[in-house]
Amino acid sequence: MLKTNSLYFLFFILHIICLENTFAQKMTLAHAETHFEKLTFAHQGQTLPYRLLKPAKIDEGKTYPLLVFLHGAGERGEDNSAQLTHAFELFLNAENRAKFPCFVLVPQCPNEKKWADLDWTKTNHTQPTTSETMHTLLALIADYQQHKHIDNKKMYALGLSMGGYGVWDLLYRNANFAAAGLICGGGDARVAEKINCPIWFFHGAKDKLVPVENGRNLSQSLKKTQPKTVYTEYPTVGHGAWIPALQEKNLLNWLFSHSKP
Repeated sequence: MLKTNSLYFLFFILHIICLENTFAQKMTLAHAETHFEKLTFAHQGQTLPYRLLKPAKIDEGKTYPLLVFLHGAGERGEDNSAQLTHAFELFLNAENRAKFPCFVLVPQCPNEKKWADLDWTKTNHTQPTTSETMHTLLALIADYQQHKHIDNKKMYALGLSMGGYGVWDLLYRNANFAAAGLICGGGDARVAEKINCPIWFFHGAKDKLVPVENGRNLSQSLKKTQPKTVYTEYPTVGHGAWIPALQEKNLLNWLFSHSKP
């Protein structure tokens, strides 16, 4: 009886800890939402919800980098909130905000839509036509490129999973980016010569959802024309490479070290 009661007590404590962690996570996301402005972009009859994080301080007459973050399939929707799930900790880190002041654009892809219309389970892809969502995103980015405080020589993209596919598609269609990070995504390796900037690729060797061959193939193809391209493979990680990738200490430093001529 004593052992049974002890087990019940242990399960109770674990349950409380889980509840506290969940509560803390929700509170942290709620806190993030107060920093990322809630906005909606309309273009040719389509709307795209997005969040915008501005530099902590904007000096008049000065320009700042623009970073576009593309979320994965699990954060799709219409709440204009879920897309911050994996993004806010990196960008709200006090040290990062001080060292890398920039505008961070975090759009949300609608349910059942994709940034790039591709089958994630395949390893050989054919470059798709511009998706409806990507079409609107391109217009949103073009709109921000006209902003007086945006430095068009310092534009960056970062995406995970479905967003990784989106990054490759985005760079194929917009040559203004200086560098990008592509996490457990994929795309048509044959269009690598059309990508006009280096990419830091991340992939889990045990990824069962998006085969690791995608990251390997894209990085090998791109390195032929973009020698500064980097590939990092996590040997024990599955489809969750964004967890270690977004904790890479040199990620933002590597991205912001690049600029257009």
